[in-house]
Amino acid sequence: MQAGPIHIQIEENNSFPTGADILLNWETVKALGLSIGRRIILSFGFRRASARIGTHTAAKSILLIRSSLADQLMLPFNFTIRVDYKPELKELRFGPLLGILVSKANFQSVDTDDPYALFCKEAFEAAQKTESFCYVTTLDKIKLDEKEALGWILQNGEWEEHKLPLPDVFYNRLGNRLQERSGDDHEMLLKIKEAGSTIFNERFLDKWDVYQQLALTPVHHYLPMTIKYNHPKLLLSMLKSYSVIYLKPIHGSEGRGIIRVQSSPLGYIIDQTTLSSYERNHFKKLNEMMKYLSPKLRKKTYLIQQGIPLIDSNGAKVDFRVLLQKNRFGNWKIVSIIARLGNPRTFVSNLAQGGKLESAASLLKQLQSHYRNLPSVKELKSSALEIANFLDTGLDGNFGEFGIDLGIDTAGRIWLIEVNSKPSKRNDAISDQVKRPRPSVLHLYEYVSYLAGFDKNNPTLNKSKFIKIRPKNRR
Repeated sequence: MQAGPIHIQIEENNSFPTGADILLNWETVKALGLSIGRRIILSFGFRRASARIGTHTAAKSILLIRSSLADQLMLPFNFTIRVDYKPELKELRFGPLLGILVSKANFQSVDTDDPYALFCKEAFEAAQKTESFCYVTTLDKIKLDEKEALGWILQNGEWEEHKLPLPDVFYNRLGNRLQERSGDDHEMLLKIKEAGSTIFNERFLDKWDVYQQLALTPVHHYLPMTIKYNHPKLLLSMLKSYSVIYLKPIHGSEGRGIIRVQSSPLGYIIDQTTLSSYERNHFKKLNEMMKYLSPKLRKKTYLIQQGIPLIDSNGAKVDFRVLLQKNRFGNWKIVSIIARLGNPRTFVSNLAQGGKLESAASLLKQLQSHYRNLPSVKELKSSALEIANFLDTGLDGNFGEFGIDLGIDTAGRIWLIEVNSKPSKRNDAISDQVKRPRPSVLHLYEYVSYLAGFDKNNPTLNKSKFIKIRPKNRR
């Protein structure tokens, strides 16, 4: 039974009436089905405490709470949040509470260009707009035995560290693929799930796993021919079938480590991307090319993929990033679609490799005179939604966000290039005048609410009488 949003206001013990630990407006008490003088359980994330109910005559959007009880629940200061009463458990929940897991949290000021610091700032602002609460933490700051963590909260333009409850939901933004798969991070993530907390986007995707999951579904026609490299003969076989092939690390991201191999009557051309550069090498003979490639292919696991003749704009390769997130019903929805134009000097369109953004609709309109049968933005969205649904059904784990990269070939056919379970949090807006927090950050809280069992679209309070009070820091 929901009665939110509500403003939690912490009062000192010596000013609180005897016989009560929380005070609510009488109408709120009735709406939630509570009884004056009775004890209920209050919960905030994984923190729980017993409380006696009293009433006040202030606005029904205000809940007054005794400071000693606020300390038990680890409420850091006055804030606005939703409440949900479960009569069968006699439990009044404050939430949803989101913990954002990052690999490091060394940012102390919002005045930084670090994409993750800017994203975390937006996530905190979006939590306030959606009557939720969030904090940023790292795995080493979590104490599972105590059901708590040290987390960073944005206050007065600075990140302050507070002791907070284990949250209802964790959003995994850890950046180390190897640690997440097999190291200490992996062990800790398993323990968090065993403790009962929900994690979404819980792992990076393996490109080979994605291909195998989709190859046997009705969306297989979006997939370029792909095989796993384990012997030079496989590479040679693919070169016989396709004049252009791509070698992609199964755990690569942002276009790093991709190798393009082109064969021609004059020999072979190898292009490759690194963290900050682009290289091209020519080989006249096959054995020379293989001698060059073999040491590289032994270092990582690679896929060999059919080269697609993608459309371009003035020499810049074009693809489309579709961002999908789950909504308050747990269903996939399209949040945004943008066109990405690669640096003309390279063969990938990733922003990390010098690509730039443009409106998908505008670019398709511009290219109509150069290419026939180009699909519409609606068709691209529909394709991405199909892919997300079939992939999510087959994958192990909980995913609430996909960045799906689609390409269009010169005949107008749509192809799947890549699916990213942790799409970049760099600025994905075309205009510098974007309103923040971005829709993609606000929409995250729909799925957080779904996972935590909250629904802001069922308030029983009259929001027109809702009063916001300036947050008060408690040291």
